[in-house]
Amino acid sequence: MAELGDVAGIEVIRSPVIRIAQLDVALPDIHPAALILTSENGVQAAARLGLAPLPAFVVGPRTEAVARASGFDPAPPVPDAKALYAHLLALRPAGPLLHVRGEHASGRVGPRLTEAGVPVVELIAYAQHALPPSDAARAVLAGARPVVLPLFSPRSAALVAGWGRPVAPLHVAAISDAAAAKAAPLAPRSVAVAATPDGPGMVAATRRAIRRAREG
Repeated sequence: MAELGDVAGIEVIRSPVIRIAQLDVALPDIHPAALILTSENGVQAAARLGLAPLPAFVVGPRTEAVARASGFDPAPPVPDAKALYAHLLALRPAGPLLHVRGEHASGRVGPRLTEAGVPVVELIAYAQHALPPSDAARAVLAGARPVVLPLFSPRSAALVAGWGRPVAPLHVAAISDAAAAKAAPLAPRSVAVAATPDGPGMVAATRRAIRRAREG
């Protein structure tokens, strides 16, 4: 996280938990009125499929910015999948909507909206392959120094929990309560949950986790 560059005395170890792989897919035989884009990867997949300049309902300011830069017409962003579901259920836009997403998605937005009378077609356009910890990550997790672990999704938290409980004192920064819950098997000394499920929220949560790690 480059935004933490002003925090002195920390060692940053990069160990991606998920690798994104675009899938070779064809567009469904529909004429979508608008898109649902819940991630930057979804935006990139939609652009690759030639769906710009359709309007789009988006999650998070970063997704909105990438969608706009890619030629889409994004609505003001909502913070998470729960808010997106509530917003579209209240708005009841003309459909059908096309949700361009990965193999793993939280909230079941498309199926729930369809069940509620807002038709959504889902297009799974990219895979999210789990990755093992890097050698450097293994070393610090098995060591004695405190480790601060930012977790950006419930699935990332669950995958890291599958690595096993670390020896090192662990302090988690979680993007949501759901991500924090998935990290519980890691038995962290502290958990800082982001006030908002986005980049700035995670920067602030990570700073809190660093403070707690330094306090012991």
